[in-house]
Amino acid sequence: MKLLVIITFLCTTFLCYGQTRYDISLVVDDIKRNTIIVVPDGAIPKGGYPVVFMFHGTGGDGEKFLNISQWKEKGQKEKFITVFPSSLEYCVIEDGKKENTTKWHIAELDTIACPNQTLADDVKFIRFLFDSLVHRLSIDRTRVYATGFSNGGAFVSKLSVEMSDVFAAVGPCGGALNKGDSAYSARKVPVWFVLGTQDNKWLNAFEKFGLKEFPFNDSTIYWLNGALGRYRGVLELENTYTKSEIQNTLTYTYNTSTDIKTEDKRELRFTLVNGMGHQYPNGENYPVAIADFYWDNFFKNYTMQIVSSVENEPDFSGGISIYPNPAHNAISIAEEGDWEFVLYSVLGEKIFTYSAYGNTSLDISSLPKGIYTSILIKNSQRQLNQLIIQ
Repeated sequence: MKLLVIITFLCTTFLCYGQTRYDISLVVDDIKRNTIIVVPDGAIPKGGYPVVFMFHGTGGDGEKFLNISQWKEKGQKEKFITVFPSSLEYCVIEDGKKENTTKWHIAELDTIACPNQTLADDVKFIRFLFDSLVHRLSIDRTRVYATGFSNGGAFVSKLSVEMSDVFAAVGPCGGALNKGDSAYSARKVPVWFVLGTQDNKWLNAFEKFGLKEFPFNDSTIYWLNGALGRYRGVLELENTYTKSEIQNTLTYTYNTSTDIKTEDKRELRFTLVNGMGHQYPNGENYPVAIADFYWDNFFKNYTMQIVSSVENEPDFSGGISIYPNPAHNAISIAEEGDWEFVLYSVLGEKIFTYSAYGNTSLDISSLPKGIYTSILIKNSQRQLNQLIIQ
């Protein structure tokens, strides 16, 4: 396995409402990968920030869905971090047409990619990206979620299988779990799959049957039995459901496990949206903002137990006081005796080191606004803190 290297911290931009945007580049297997991270303003939530990853569809990138998905706005309101990675561009042949376009590496890409290309390990990229976030930001690891559109929805479904130790719940829209990505999952990650009745990308497969629109009733379950069956197989759920109808949506919920001995809370939701095409609804392209649905009615319901395999981990919750936090022009450090203070950027670049004795005030007025990581060292003991400069 090749070492993940953080190669550059491209820029920091302050968005509306005081949000901070970080553009980062990672190198994974000698390939440069780009990601946008948006951190809400204000104090860090108790226990750390929840995180939502948003994966774009074919032909898109992180920038596009940063702007149209409504997730950065929801993140500011609910105080969670949003992450918008970009996939790589490949030559593909679909429906007899050859083109270059961005795609996440799901099993389908192996069958449509033009010859003589190296297809990146996108699961490895996301795992390294997540590990980097954990080490640089104050994250609540029990509340990490993912959503995606179309090809990104299929990739999110793949991640629910291969990164079940990371994501507490996932929400694919317009794209579902691929046949080649269906496998045993160590943990059964709850899934909410959303599809429009007029989604042409899906209807093309049923054109030979004369199906021009998915019926807004239970018969659509029959047409989509293959896709829903793959989710039920991974989650080990019975083919029984409850149904609810709200406005222009029908939602089918499967939550009866085939394993009668398990106490895990397992759930598959499928929502059919009447009159919606192949799109990620944001309140403008369709009168529903799916970010609200996913966060308010699904993601918030799920947390994940983190089991550490590391014994005797150092305790960074000591009593050295750094205040105020968030800070503006100066911080004070309240501690007796000799100590050393080391400040890092959000991506691990050392900003400065300061040694002192007793209570001290440090001038930080020259530092850019943003999130920093600090380490206080005293008598070989280290205390890790997140520091926000506004």
